[in-house]
Amino acid sequence: MLGDRTQATGSFLAKDISVGKKVQITLANAFAGLVRPALTPWGEEPEGTPVSDLPLTFSLGQNYPNPFNPSTQLRYGLPQQSHVTLTIYNTLGQEVARLADEVQAAGYHEVRWEGTNTGGLAVGTGVYFYRMDAVGEDGTRFVRTDKMLLLK
Repeated sequence: MLGDRTQATGSFLAKDISVGKKVQITLANAFAGLVRPALTPWGEEPEGTPVSDLPLTFSLGQNYPNPFNPSTQLRYGLPQQSHVTLTIYNTLGQEVARLADEVQAAGYHEVRWEGTNTGGLAVGTGVYFYRMDAVGEDGTRFVRTDKMLLLK
């Protein structure tokens, strides 16, 4: 039961939901900001729904595939021009590779990691962490770290 003046944002899984008066609900999925609105089968904008090529929020998606061998894709969204640093770390917290360290335009971006270190040598099987640190032109900062598994 969501009572009066309840505010909820995010993903919800429920069999039955009772909603009281003055309840505000915003539904989103785990990939909010990474998914563009769908086009019609003919590639046109859905009637009455403007399609934007810009994400509404900063976002960093789960790498794909995961586990991976030999490479994986990292996808992220920038709602505004931002300085982006995308770094790979090992389980000891040591920097393994830096995939991005530059100002990038607003929009959706994708980077491939080939499972190599800064020197171009292949890294071993194991868990790695990828961290995105983005600072928007308005000073907004977004930091997120996630893990991935390299299997050989």
